[in-house]
Amino acid sequence: MDKHSFKSIFGTEIVSGTAAVRIRNIEIPSVQRDYAQGRAGNDVARIRTRILEALRKAVTGTPLTLDFIYGDVDSNGNMTPLDGQQRLTLLFLLHWYASRRDAIADADCEFLRHFTYATRPASRQFCEKLVSFRPSLHTSLSQEIADQEWFPLGWQADPTVSSMLVVLDDIQNVFADVSDLWEALCSGAITFHFLPIRDMGLTDELYVKMNSRGKPLTTFEHFKAELERSITATSPSDAIRISKKIDGEWTDMFWSLGKSAEFVDNAFLNYFRFVCDILCYKMHDTPHGKNRDPFTLQETYFGSGSGIDAKNLEFLEKSLNCWVTVKRETTGGTSEFFRQFYDDSRLVTASDSKSNYLMDCLTSYERLPFSKKVILYAFSVYLLNKSSIEEASFRERIRIVRNLVENSRDEMSDSEIRQGGNRMPAVIEQVDSIILYGIVADNLSINFNDVQLDEERMKIVWRKNNPQWVDALRNLEDHPLLYGRVGILDLAKPELFQRFAELFSCSWDKVDCALISIGDYWQADSNGWRWQGGTSNQNVSSAWKSLFHKGPAGGFDNTVRTLGALLSSHEKFDDETLDEIVGGFLKQCKETHRFDWRYYYVKYPSFRPGRHGKFCLDGDRMNAPYVFRVMWTPTNISENTYSAYLKEADSEHISRESYGDCLVYHDKKIYVTNQGFRITDISGKETIDLWNVPQVNGIDQEDRIVFLKQHLAQCSFLK
Repeated sequence: MDKHSFKSIFGTEIVSGTAAVRIRNIEIPSVQRDYAQGRAGNDVARIRTRILEALRKAVTGTPLTLDFIYGDVDSNGNMTPLDGQQRLTLLFLLHWYASRRDAIADADCEFLRHFTYATRPASRQFCEKLVSFRPSLHTSLSQEIADQEWFPLGWQADPTVSSMLVVLDDIQNVFADVSDLWEALCSGAITFHFLPIRDMGLTDELYVKMNSRGKPLTTFEHFKAELERSITATSPSDAIRISKKIDGEWTDMFWSLGKSAEFVDNAFLNYFRFVCDILCYKMHDTPHGKNRDPFTLQETYFGSGSGIDAKNLEFLEKSLNCWVTVKRETTGGTSEFFRQFYDDSRLVTASDSKSNYLMDCLTSYERLPFSKKVILYAFSVYLLNKSSIEEASFRERIRIVRNLVENSRDEMSDSEIRQGGNRMPAVIEQVDSIILYGIVADNLSINFNDVQLDEERMKIVWRKNNPQWVDALRNLEDHPLLYGRVGILDLAKPELFQRFAELFSCSWDKVDCALISIGDYWQADSNGWRWQGGTSNQNVSSAWKSLFHKGPAGGFDNTVRTLGALLSSHEKFDDETLDEIVGGFLKQCKETHRFDWRYYYVKYPSFRPGRHGKFCLDGDRMNAPYVFRVMWTPTNISENTYSAYLKEADSEHISRESYGDCLVYHDKKIYVTNQGFRITDISGKETIDLWNVPQVNGIDQEDRIVFLKQHLAQCSFLK
């Protein structure tokens, strides 16, 4: 079929019935919609920008064909477009601008006078006046036109006229520096196919039906058209196949999940963004900070017609096909597909409940955390290679990915400016290695958390050597305080795995006290002045998770030893067992007259308020173990921070202004020291007296809280 430029369509001979007729005029009929490409709105502006960019490429070296324009040609040579009004109007405006900018003689651009609108008098008259006008081009076209005597103020209210003015300004901005613009247009840089429609009863009713359906094209419909056009430029056969799948099985798959056209449109675009992000990572790049518009992504990954684009298209197609297969082969569709891995492999993580990862992507991809993106990708890798991966192997491998994801949330990022940089390309490579081969690669750049990577490598070997304990290890990994990281326990003692679950099914306060009775299991924060202990509050699991997940600060080995000793002390654990352990510890302290700080922690509830298990030091913990305060918040000292020794002795006089580090009585203050208590003046600077607790080798021989209460009762100047 012949291609036509906007100029050459005038005078083209069309066979109408048994007679041939030449097109003399193009008239937009009265029942057509207004010209819309210059309307306000982000979607329209984006589409307009993309169209003008495509036209600019066409006139600067890459010819463009604007598909089919349909219309009727009557016996007088008047063509009335049924479809193509927007494109024809844009070409009219572009040719007018080129004729004026390149100073083309009137005779050479006479055809512009044969394009008009019959929608409203203002639209028709504007076109007539425009082709007779030669602007100076020294200011914006819309401003210069609106300032002309022949331009009534009321024309600005006409939707077609106002839209044309906006488009003319954009044309001026985009094409001002394009040399030989008129020559390029007239030599066929931009063409279209014209298909005359006859014998259809081309009446006003048909125009209303075709052009006034009430809804503009959606973003997805525009996107689909550009994607198909882009693929067609490289491979028409691929474009036909992809188009059929978009309109067929892919839409059917999305429809089964959302049951609405709006959902289908958004779902496709969200999944397209996911695929493009994966492609970006595979190219060792980052989408962070880049344009996330689907049109830009389409042009970036599918728009240049290169060999890479062909591979990208293959990846996109397979990535959609695999979920069609899931829908077809699984009775309950994608929800049932994921559910089987929750029930059998217990894929659920601490922060991701039993998700349908695909649905999470389709409904809110821009808010999807890296953890879900990575797990969804892991499932995609499995589905794309299902013929070579046994399901049992995948269940073990997806568990490894789960463990890595759950314990690498702070590390996973695609920001180049964050510490560690863009880790996602290596994360994707690591997922490929695990899902495809069952290997945690050690030759990649930084990806998941290093501690967890080492643990997963060790567990792969351990499972092969200890098949009888594999289920016990899985149960341990699935514990909500661990979620994959089990380094807190010695893998050489698998008999302790079940005891861990039993222990933490008891009162957490009793667990905390029992651990302290065994030994000092606290861990230092990296800042050096905060320490992490456990908590009795089962709604604040973060305290125990911090203890059980090795970090950069010291003390983790102490926790491992203390927990191991506690678990090894009994074969079964319940609250009564823990009470016996704590009771035995307190009894021994009293019998030996050795009251270290652990005694007070276990004995007095003020040391264990059921908060975040955080404590701040007021001195050197090794040389001043008694001098610390209980924190109310997990990070900062506040007015609710307090010394538990002082609070137990006299909670009414503890100072909130001094963050709980002293008792205040009129003009005196009392502070905790490692040796006992210091009484000062009200400024806290001048020492008035010292109440030292009897000690041996720095360990109290008396209960210092009882000691303090006795001294307070006998000290009249404090009352």
